[in-house]
Amino acid sequence: MFRTTVVWGLAALLVVACIILVIIVSTKRFQDYNTWVFARRVGLQINSEATFNALRRRSNVTSIGGLAGVFVGILVAAAALLTNPQPGLVSYFWTAAVPIILGFTLAGELVAALRETLFTRDTTLPRFARSRATGPADYVSRRRRMVAAALLAVATVTNAAAVALGVSGSIDAAVYFGSAALPLLAVGAVACVGGIVAERLVLRTPQPAADPAELAWSDAFVAETLRSIRMTVAVVIWISVASAGVGLLAGVDAMHGTSWSTDLGPLLFTWGYLALIIVFSTRGAQQYYLRRLWPQVLSGTPAPVRAVQS
Repeated sequence: MFRTTVVWGLAALLVVACIILVIIVSTKRFQDYNTWVFARRVGLQINSEATFNALRRRSNVTSIGGLAGVFVGILVAAAALLTNPQPGLVSYFWTAAVPIILGFTLAGELVAALRETLFTRDTTLPRFARSRATGPADYVSRRRRMVAAALLAVATVTNAAAVALGVSGSIDAAVYFGSAALPLLAVGAVACVGGIVAERLVLRTPQPAADPAELAWSDAFVAETLRSIRMTVAVVIWISVASAGVGLLAGVDAMHGTSWSTDLGPLLFTWGYLALIIVFSTRGAQQYYLRRLWPQVLSGTPAPVRAVQS
């Protein structure tokens, strides 16, 4: 009873915090600030009221989407703990609750970004002709595009090693197979495929623009959506990597009486997540598309683009 009260009490406090954040995010002052911050990050100037309004709407929708994800993640994490009362609160918080909440947060932001990208464009407006078709390489760097596949390979190898060790009797196979390692490997693989499909849908969506500046902003939105897809998929797959590691270590602990899974498990989830956020958010991650599609913006020269009705 005490455990249930504590869990739902903490969940209620977090939900109240989410509601307060929603109120703050909905204020004009915050939305204006968020709009200018996003413009600075993507390296473009806001040169019209229409652009400002579109950018403000997108920033507000993605912020609300992220907070909605936090809300759902809190409820899922609390319900999962109450239906599985074996783990301690501290261990569960770092190895399960935090990954669940962060995963739902990124998913909420991604769903909102996809909605804005795929379903809110007026495809009847004029579009500007490009000298060539664009692809993922124009919006996300090669290093960042490889992260998800590399992590999926690591998760697969780790799980294969754990299975081999379990079969050979080096670790407690029952403990490993009773963990979430293999189900989360399947989730990671599905996320990888889903990310590829979503990316193709985004790239196939027309980009109506009345002038070169609007086209550049459209590219900024596409780049941000693709970056969000890649980052979310990478985080989901990293959770499967960390779960495989924790499952393997739990098998070792059961066999040898150690506590590696509880000592290192929280670090695997938390530090891996932070590392991925850094990879996808620093070193020009949000301005990569400028180097590929709009180098003249970086050099300060006009964009040589001509309008074509399509």
